[in-house]
Parts: sequence; C-alpha cells; structure tokens
Amino acid sequence: MERSLKRFAVGVIATGVVVVALPISSAAAINSTPCDSRTDIVKVTYNNGASSFCMANAGVTNRQFSNVTGVASGNNKIRFVSNGRTISMDKWQKKGILDGTPQRITRLRIL
Repeated sequence: MERSLKRFAVGVIATGVVVVALPISSAAAINSTPCDSRTDIVKVTYNNGASSFCMANAGVTNRQFSNVTGVASGNNKIRFVSNGRTISMDKWQKKGILDGTPQRITRLRIL
C-alpha cells in the first residue's frame, strides 16, 4: 500500500511539473508561407519593395528584414520592432514608409 501511495505521489508531482512548464515555453509555431495573392497573412515588403516575405500562425521570429517599405497584418494582430521602436497593428492594417526612409525589422510577433 505504501509503495502504491509513493507511485501515485510521484505521478502527481510529475504531472504538475509538466502542467507548470508548458505555459512557460514560448510559442514557435510561426512559419513562412507563400505570399501569392493572399491578404489574410502577415506580409513584410523589404529590399526597397523588391522582395516580400509572408508568415502565418501565432508565434515570434527574430528574422532580420532590412530596407522594409511596408507591413500588412492580414487577419492577425501583430507587434514588431522597427529601428528600435515597438509597433503594434490590429487586423487588416497596412503600414508603409511615408518619409522614404526604409526601416529595419528585428523581431516580429503574431499574437
């Protein structure tokens, strides 16, 4: 009986550790996807408008984008770091570079 109680206690503790550890890990489900003509995904236009990179699913990426000329959020709320400033966007928003100075994005999160 005492051995069964110890096994049960170890099982409960192990389950508790897993339950506590899961929320601590960061979400890494963000992935690249072909842009095509889709408007529901996050789209970063860079290299002075010559290149685009699209992403889907919640998560974060530290991918570097230089000479960014536009960001579209699609059907996502996003937050990104551009030239050291954190910028938030709601769903279906687009931001372009108005003053002609391309930006550098160093981190992007799909919420």
